[in-house]
Amino acid sequence: MDSAERNENFREAKLRIQARKLVVKCATMPETVTTKDGTFEIRSEAHGPHWVAWLARTSDGGPEQSVLLVGQTKAEAEQRARMWAETRG
Repeated sequence: MDSAERNENFREAKLRIQARKLVVKCATMPETVTTKDGTFEIRSEAHGPHWVAWLARTSDGGPEQSVLLVGQTKAEAEQRARMWAETRG
């Protein structure tokens, strides 16, 4: 294997590693849910092999009461966030 092939293999390996580190974020408007405590947005993002979702009320989008709900898919994580919101009233 010559130097050019090694460099190409290195670049390909580096791209594969970077692709795994990418975080997929949804560009659509977040869904809202209303509870006795107010109206919240359901936000979600990919974290490694799973998704997390949370209820956000503040402008910074931070999770309400620091609660993150985990799911294998985006839909599952967001459904868990909806269910948690329903238990709040």
